[in-house]
Amino acid sequence: METIHFYQELDRLFSEPGADVIGYLQNQLHLAQLEGNTAMVIAAANELGSLFRVRGEFTEAEHLYKKTLLLLEREDADALVYARVLINLGDVYVAWGKYKRAIQVFDKAEKLMGDEQDNSFELSALCNNRSSAYRGLRQFTQAKQELKRAAQLLENVPSSEDKRAVNAINLAQSLVDEGCLVEAGKVLAPALIAFETLHHGRDIHRPYALAVAGQIAYLQGRYRHARACYQWAAQLTREKLGVSPTVEALMREAQRMEKLERTYRWQEL
Repeated sequence: METIHFYQELDRLFSEPGADVIGYLQNQLHLAQLEGNTAMVIAAANELGSLFRVRGEFTEAEHLYKKTLLLLEREDADALVYARVLINLGDVYVAWGKYKRAIQVFDKAEKLMGDEQDNSFELSALCNNRSSAYRGLRQFTQAKQELKRAAQLLENVPSSEDKRAVNAINLAQSLVDEGCLVEAGKVLAPALIAFETLHHGRDIHRPYALAVAGQIAYLQGRYRHARACYQWAAQLTREKLGVSPTVEALMREAQRMEKLERTYRWQEL
């Protein structure tokens, strides 16, 4: 299969609730490996690894990306292609809580890239996710510097509304970590609106935006709204990727919000 047809079919499956996207990707990866189609192996591995990460299956994602990097080394692949896979691996480490390891991987990827103007898209993604690693380490100044640079790089990328929305989510999360809840809500609001229409409301990052909205509401004591946000995030993730550790974690948060809501009501009586 040509990569253009691969992505067309992937987009179609993503638009259908309950479609077996992971099964499709696993099958395409297997076929590409049998055929020795390196371009398709990379495409399928990148997409599959991303879904493993979102599902919370970090060991599987790490293993997949490391195998892909070994393949690229054997093929003496282009440095930018190698760097893209490194960025995806770094994303896994961020989600896994391995922040220092993530920064090391992102730094290595950046060194492999050429001119900043030519690689604005990739570098903006790298900066966005490296900001999350710095945030995990409570290094908020560095995190904001990375987000600012990502936003500047996106100015050179046409049709980047989805990437700008992701940048807003990360900035909102950083503000939450610093206790700036009102400002975080203002930053997040445009992203939530954008995700209503991006990819027909099924963008892979929409549940993350809703989870951040839930966190803000929880910290403000708005437990009912927080519960709704977590439930919605869980529903969208389940529809896209099936039952997973991420869905279970979101549902636990929703249940915790429900308990807090009941306790708060009882205390008011």
